Amino acid sequence: MSLKEQIQHAQYALAEAFCAGDAELAAAHYTDDACLMPDGLPSLHGRAAIANFFAGAIAHGIVSARFTTEQVDGDATQALETGRCELFAALPNGERQCVDDGRYFVAWRSVDGEWRIFRDMFNRYKPAAP
Repeated sequence: MSLKEQIQHAQYALAEAFCAGDAELAAAHYTDDACLMPDGLPSLHGRAAIANFFAGAIAHGIVSARFTTEQVDGDATQALETGRCELFAALPNGERQCVDDGRYFVAWRSVDGEWRIFRDMFNRYKPAAP
């Protein structure tokens, strides 16, 4: 499996955590010393803070996410990824609607044979609603 495929596979696992509504599981895809830098918010350090951020997104109706890896550069120990993200909410009829989209830059580290996010920065294509 190519490095790009490995990273995309890791992103699929993160998206599955959102589908499960499990903020702790989502945060488990990050290193212990990870930093999440969300658009328009202060940086969040460590898994507990990142889990809290994801719990807030889930509480505000995010039911699934899609992360599309566009480019990856790295080796067997670390990788840099750029990609696109989409967040979805459930409509009353059960369908899912994209409510936010943007792009991201992620630094990955291989920890005990598993790819974990070390640094995660994203921004939206459109401004957040006031």
